[in-house]
Amino acid sequence: MPDYVNLDQTAAATPHGEPGLNAPPERLVSPAVEGLTDLVAAVEGALDQRLPATGPAPRLIGAMRHTTLAPSKRFRGVAVVLLGDAAGCDRAAALDLASAIEMLHAASLTFDDLPCMDDAPIRRGRPSVHSCYSENIAILSGLSLLTLSFGVIAKSEAIPADLRAPILGVLADAVGHAGLSAGQELDLNGAADGVDLDRIVEAHRLKTASLFTAGIESVVLLGGLPAPCAGALRSFADSLGLAFQAYDDLIDISRDQTSHGKTLARDGDKLALSRVMDRHAVEALFHARVQEVNTALDAVELDLVPLKTYVGSVLARSFPI
Repeated sequence: MPDYVNLDQTAAATPHGEPGLNAPPERLVSPAVEGLTDLVAAVEGALDQRLPATGPAPRLIGAMRHTTLAPSKRFRGVAVVLLGDAAGCDRAAALDLASAIEMLHAASLTFDDLPCMDDAPIRRGRPSVHSCYSENIAILSGLSLLTLSFGVIAKSEAIPADLRAPILGVLADAVGHAGLSAGQELDLNGAADGVDLDRIVEAHRLKTASLFTAGIESVVLLGGLPAPCAGALRSFADSLGLAFQAYDDLIDISRDQTSHGKTLARDGDKLALSRVMDRHAVEALFHARVQEVNTALDAVELDLVPLKTYVGSVLARSFPI
């Protein structure tokens, strides 16, 4: 087994025995990109610095740090920084943006695991926030991470002042009533209105792809990228989110939670691909999404070799999403 697999290899892999769906989770960081370990450490360090360490409610702060700093590949944050490097963005500004995206993702996981949602006791290989603390602290922790993420952008000295409000608008749209929150509601209750592939993809696009797209669109703003480049990058982010969700549906029906650090088999009555496809069809869709990712990146006139290699290495390994 190689340490990484190029995105082209991932898309062309066979449905069974391919590196993406059957490889053991040997590490959280692939050495596919030179300096990746240092980059992940930089994102981790930025998160640690921007999260509160003390305050009037120590349990709340502990819960915020518990979920955000849990072992993770920091995929969303690392992708933001790699694209930022390619677009010529200031690294400090990219790290502020990466931190905000990771906080939004951590908040979404905290809410997703709640008893009224997925009722999941495990996340990122450790007890979920409500299991470790309490349900009320988990709710307050998620809310605090949301507001903190917006504060990171609003107070950033590295992000140009005229870009802070537009970036905040992108992030707010991604997690609100027409973004992630809408996707979660459809995922939880939408099956009652009927289940078909279009509805499932709509829910997945809102629930998962919206945050990927927000991170990429924010870098587009930060780097002042031209419209053709921005369009291709949005297609990349959308397909990437849908690929992640297809993979998430696959591991939910076929893997043990020990290998993935999360509670599985929670999709029985939700808008999951397994409701309308068998495993082989979901695998085929996953690989089709990966090819879409590949095609979109190829259309971007930037040096995206590090980003493409990194994305390929993640999609080709079975790490916790």
